[in-house]
Amino acid sequence: MKNRGLTENQSQLRQEKLRLLDLKETTVNPTKYYNQKLSEFKAFLKSEFSFTPMGYYREKGMTYGMLFGIAIVHRLESKGREVKLGMNGGN
Repeated sequence: MKNRGLTENQSQLRQEKLRLLDLKETTVNPTKYYNQKLSEFKAFLKSEFSFTPMGYYREKGMTYGMLFGIAIVHRLESKGREVKLGMNGGN
């Protein structure tokens, strides 16, 4: 985790949450256990510090862009207009 300019109290709160996650516990299915704890910690960071994962907004933008792009092309084609799509890589 990169330095996000947290205050001393915020850093202590984060460290306390990590301690409470009890990551040293051994389980039958460690992958599932650690994925659950990671999700729990991410939810904590989002609720306490308004942190979002890297790439979060890029993923949202791509999702909405594809959704609206498909809808627009479908609408144009349904009106009998020919739509040509292509990618030229900036050339």
